[in-house]
Amino acid sequence: MLPALLLILGSSVVLVDKSFTVPRGDWRYLEVSLKQKPAVLHGEFGSSEEAGLRVAVLNDGQLSRLRSTKSEAGLDAIAIRNEGTLRVALERGKYAVVLDNRNGKTPIEVRLKVWLDFEGDRKLEVRTLSWKRRMVVIVASFVVFFGIVIYSARKLLKASRVA
Repeated sequence: MLPALLLILGSSVVLVDKSFTVPRGDWRYLEVSLKQKPAVLHGEFGSSEEAGLRVAVLNDGQLSRLRSTKSEAGLDAIAIRNEGTLRVALERGKYAVVLDNRNGKTPIEVRLKVWLDFEGDRKLEVRTLSWKRRMVVIVASFVVFFGIVIYSARKLLKASRVA
């Protein structure tokens, strides 16, 4: 109920804006579930410590593999950084923003802000009319244009005959 109400009120919803402590050799995650419509997930993360932090967005299957095998499935291509941003287009489904400190030597304090933008890239999409609609617009434009020309010509001829 609440996520649907938030969609009505605005196109952007902040999911989390707080600090997390990720223990040495461990990982934490934030669940993101999209039930209504696709969105773009935006995130900002940062830590004052130079540590082995990796941040990734995984789908439900990748998260399950990460839980069961304890491997680095889906995280192996992610750079180790102490700050950065995320921007990922998501379809309906379950996802997780993973904070991984398994390569770190000390616990790490991470500031994480994650929000969903339900307008996303649609603001930038190029939209065109179908061929049939374009023809309707062209024909309607010609009809209106020539209707105005004929109406004006009749008024002008009538005015010129009177004078």
